[in-house]
Amino acid sequence: RLALVLALAVASELVVDLDEASLDEVLEDIPTAVVNFHAPWCAHCVRFESEYLAAAEISSARDKVVYARIDAAELRDVAEKYNVEGFPHVKLFRHGRYADDYDGPHEAQALARWARKRSAPSARELKDWPDARSFLGSLMLDDALSGLVVGVFSSNASKAAATFSSVASRDDGDDVEFAFTTRPALVAEQLRGAPPPPVNESDKTDRVVVLDPEGDAVAQLAVDETTTAGTVAAFVAASLT
Repeated sequence: RLALVLALAVASELVVDLDEASLDEVLEDIPTAVVNFHAPWCAHCVRFESEYLAAAEISSARDKVVYARIDAAELRDVAEKYNVEGFPHVKLFRHGRYADDYDGPHEAQALARWARKRSAPSARELKDWPDARSFLGSLMLDDALSGLVVGVFSSNASKAAATFSSVASRDDGDDVEFAFTTRPALVAEQLRGAPPPPVNESDKTDRVVVLDPEGDAVAQLAVDETTTAGTVAAFVAASLT
């Protein structure tokens, strides 16, 4: 479906027009999407339109970023859902999960650079207990953090691990951090404790675990090669609301 979306973007001046019905369905299959929540009557939006189209053209030549727009003035429920309080308001989504707000200048090059920086997935590998404890300790110092998402895989080269990686992000405005490991003990409940609690290391079930900022597990999703990125993203979003 992503290929179709990209084709539609090219056919419509590189920007996909969304409505309330298509917003979640379309974005779910897109690794990185930039969405302009605009109002047709807004003078700032009108002036920004040409820059937004130019940014989409720049990104289309080098990055796999889809640009879209939605009339947030008409679709007030959508605007409220995503905390849109002014126009234009540009947000970044990763497989349908909100990741960041753009607060830079309304200029094509600046917007394209911002989108490109965030188009590459980012997650930290937890190799051993000291590494995991150090990483979690640094996260505890971030008062804005709402959770840590850790993928546990039998192999980091598996399809499930690749799917998880495509959802992972470390965006400036994102309050969620991602990591992955092949060691189940590193994401056991009471991860913040030392030494780690006993865990069955022979359990090779691939899974995604959501932890709160203190390190306690709050939700877990079993995954395999059939699990989609949209499913993982929706699970993460639901677990942290």
